[in-house]
Amino acid sequence: MAAYGEMATDTMEHLRTLFYTRYKHVYLICKEEIADVEYQSLRRPYFPGKVLNIDVPFLYDFIIRSS
Repeated sequence: MAAYGEMATDTMEHLRTLFYTRYKHVYLICKEEIADVEYQSLRRPYFPGKVLNIDVPFLYDFIIRSS
């Protein structure tokens, strides 16, 4: 369980570096999670652990699902 905390810290450092890199476009590819909230199915990015599921979606401007 402690490994997820280290992984989240290292991954967020890397993603923040990419986010603040000027003149570059970044595509982040991840698994998809389907969550049932109030009788609706919401699709959102999925990462292992608890921290990345909360932090990553708010870091980027667009979250696009390809079919």
